[in-house]
Amino acid sequence: MGLSVYANRDDAIQTALRYNIGDKIASVLLTADAGLTLYTGDGFNSHHTWWKATGFDATQTVYAVEALE
Repeated sequence: MGLSVYANRDDAIQTALRYNIGDKIASVLLTADAGLTLYTGDGFNSHHTWWKATGFDATQTVYAVEALE
């Protein structure tokens, strides 16, 4: 199972607001040990799919949490 992530903050905000999927976004550092990512955008945004590595704890790599307005 993959998780949608965005390389561009504005793309993440736009998607969250469009689909009403929450009131915050988090910035997370995904290093090589985080798992696999693949660009799956349609050429107009920075959408990627992330398949988390077993045992990787993303909560340890969060460096910002931002409330959406």
